[in-house]
Amino acid sequence: MLYGATRYGGGVDAGTIFKLNKDGSTYNVIHRFTGATGTGSLPTAGVIEGSDGRLYGRTLKGGGSDGATIFRLNRDGTDFMILYDSAVSGGNQFYAYSGLIEGSDGRLYGNSSGDGDHAAGTVFSLNNNGSGYVVLHHFDTSGDGNYPEGGVIEASDGRLYGTTSYGGAFDSGVLFRIDKNGSGYSILHQFNSATNDAYYPLGDLHEGPGGMLFGVTYFGGSDDSGTVYIIDRDGGGFVILHSFLDSQRAGQNPNATLIRGPDGGLYGTAVYGATYGCGSIFRIAPITLTIVKEISGYRVRITGTMGQRYAIERTGALPSGWMEIGNAENMTGTAEFLDTSGDNVQKFYRCRLTLP
Repeated sequence: MLYGATRYGGGVDAGTIFKLNKDGSTYNVIHRFTGATGTGSLPTAGVIEGSDGRLYGRTLKGGGSDGATIFRLNRDGTDFMILYDSAVSGGNQFYAYSGLIEGSDGRLYGNSSGDGDHAAGTVFSLNNNGSGYVVLHHFDTSGDGNYPEGGVIEASDGRLYGTTSYGGAFDSGVLFRIDKNGSGYSILHQFNSATNDAYYPLGDLHEGPGGMLFGVTYFGGSDDSGTVYIIDRDGGGFVILHSFLDSQRAGQNPNATLIRGPDGGLYGTAVYGATYGCGSIFRIAPITLTIVKEISGYRVRITGTMGQRYAIERTGALPSGWMEIGNAENMTGTAEFLDTSGDNVQKFYRCRLTLP
């Protein structure tokens, strides 16, 4: 079943937790927040299912002193519990604009905006029973990123990756990395509002095949209407994959985490633009590659998103020995390249995205 949260509603307008089948049937509210002190109110960013089968989430208010909270409950709505709450002022308020993740170590991790030692946000973790709360990093307003509005992800290398919406060298946000124990913090990319660059990142990052990180920015690109970008986990290879334009149906100003569908495509949402000016749900087609043997050689056919440019590589034996043999640009949804090398030995082909 699908599980989610509403920020308002539920009788006293303090929010709800609900579930429903994937076909939309059997909708049921499993928890209504009461607004009473110490019980949480105004949940945000949905809920996650932990490895123990319970649901975990955050609220903007409703703690013991009406601060933000972290809560858990069973999937049938029973055993609701506030795991951790914050004061309404001072250091660790963990403003709850982003969701939680469960790390490979079973601990919960998240970002908060506007709190910490410098009132610029934090990265934090705690055990799933509410104990062991610790701040892993205090963002600073002196060159560091600040005010993260998205959360963190744990990548396949075991480290946490995330973005801040402000701060950095250009006050346009940063992409950062940190170890789960709080060590190894580093800024991997400085977003920049100048020269049609991407800036003001929102949502969580998404790790794709090969460890590439995908994300969205609310502003930037050729029309300053937002972008989809990719970057290596070491901070190299930053590329704007797509610039949203005010003249296209794809929408403007993407604002949420990208997800990968079973077809390999990336899906997301934009707030404005599209046919009616009210936003869109968009898809970036997966890249697929087929090879056809012809009299004159081997025809490499690539399908993907219009505007992408590919480098075509070939090898005679896996996994190494790749050699770049040409380039192709996708103008119509499909791009082709003819390999006329003239021999009949075994060949393997692959393509990779290059700068547009």
